[in-house]
Amino acid sequence: MARAATKSKGAMAGQLRLEIERAAEAAGRPKPPAPPAPPPAPIVETRYVEEPDNGSFGAWLLKQKTRGGMIGTLATAAAADRGFPKSATPDEVRKRLGTMGADPDMFEAVDDAETDWLAY
Repeated sequence: MARAATKSKGAMAGQLRLEIERAAEAAGRPKPPAPPAPPPAPIVETRYVEEPDNGSFGAWLLKQKTRGGMIGTLATAAAADRGFPKSATPDEVRKRLGTMGADPDMFEAVDDAETDWLAY
């Protein structure tokens, strides 16, 4: 059983170009110019954004994870809490802490954080 050889259009075009170049070389003519290179692929920049920073207390607090002291501890706990309201007001954070049964020191940390956030 003979199997017919098939070539893609690109392979056939490449073969034709090679034959044209050989014929031109044999006739003493210069090679035809090479086709222009395709334009480079566009560079696409991808950015991952969890949530827009709307200036809320919750968003500000989450950025304080690297901070020391109780505010840093509060921010780390907030980031670990999947149910933390990221667009929360200070009162909503206090409510969440109450629901979670947080240590009283955390409520003081919210007070301190609120003062810093208002100054921000």
